[in-house]
Amino acid sequence: CIEGESGLLNVIPPQFIADYNKQLLEIRMTNGSLIKGISASEPDRFRGGQYHGAWLDELAAWDYLQDAWDMIQFSVRLGKQTRIIASTTPRPKDLIVELVGRAEDGSGEVVMSTASTYANIDNLAPSFQQQILQYEGTKLGRQEIYAELIDPEEGDRKSTRLNSSHITISYAVFCLK
Repeated sequence: CIEGESGLLNVIPPQFIADYNKQLLEIRMTNGSLIKGISASEPDRFRGGQYHGAWLDELAAWDYLQDAWDMIQFSVRLGKQTRIIASTTPRPKDLIVELVGRAEDGSGEVVMSTASTYANIDNLAPSFQQQILQYEGTKLGRQEIYAELIDPEEGDRKSTRLNSSHITISYAVFCLK
C-alpha cells in the first residue's frame, strides 16, 4: 500500500511528503500529518493508537478480521469527523455482509462505491486481460471480477449482489462516516 506502482508514495505528490521511514512504514507529510502502515496480521498493533481515519486495504482477506476491526474502531477517534475507508473484493465474511447491509439501509452511515475490473481494464497488462477471461462464468470469477458475495452454503446462488442492474463491480469501497 505504501510502495509500488499504485502505492501511496507513488500517488501522493512529492511536495506533500516530508519524510518516509521504510522500517516503521511511516510517511510524514509536510503539514505534520502522519500516515502509518500497520499490518492486519497483528491486530493488537492497532491497540492504543489515536487516528483521524483509517484505510483498510483488502479487508475481506484479513486473517484476524473481527479482532483488527474492533481495535481500529477504538483507535479512530480524533477530529470532528472520523473516517474509515475499506477497499476490498467482497467475500462472504460476517463483517463484509454487515457493511453491505449498512450501505444499503439508507442511513448514510456507510457509503459503498463500486467499479468493475473491466472499468479499469485499460490500465492492466494485456496478459492479465486475457488471463481473467478463463474465470468468466465461474464462481471465482463472479466474486473476483464482478464482486458478488457468494453464499458458500447455497452453492452457486448468490446471497447478495453488490451491484445494481447496470453496474458490474470487481471491488467495493466502504466509507464509514
